[in-house]
Amino acid sequence: MNFETLLAGQGPVIDALAGFAGHSVEDLTANGLCPFVARKYVTLYNTYYGPTTYTGLQYKALTAARSQGHSAEALDFIESKTKRVADKLAKWKLRVKLCKTPAAQIEAVAREQLKKLAKPREVKEGVSLTHHANGLATLKATGTNLSTLWMSTLWLTLKTK
Repeated sequence: MNFETLLAGQGPVIDALAGFAGHSVEDLTANGLCPFVARKYVTLYNTYYGPTTYTGLQYKALTAARSQGHSAEALDFIESKTKRVADKLAKWKLRVKLCKTPAAQIEAVAREQLKKLAKPREVKEGVSLTHHANGLATLKATGTNLSTLWMSTLWLTLKTK
């Protein structure tokens, strides 16, 4: 199967991507494909068929995308969500989960999974003073007890005068 088959809309997209082996963006644009679309297909090919250390997860993502019949747009959307994950293993696990998801639910599942992967915000003890353009200021104090907060606030107030 080659990229002409993909462009003609025949057969599953994930199988047609296999025909992009050995093609570069320049090759595809020389054959009349828009550079943006060519880059998208080459990126998808490299993700689902290219070399990786997580071949087992790559195979699972490939078979899941095939069984769900995801379009090129759905696969591209999945990749846009996996870009937000820094850890490669977590990225592949998210990709597999999203490939197993029906296309209509990918966005909701991605949002839920990305929330689970997000690090909780670290709260540090301290005081901050923010000056605003209209001349007002905001004083924020974070601490373990009220006396520490009052002392920090007093110190910061005296320091800024």
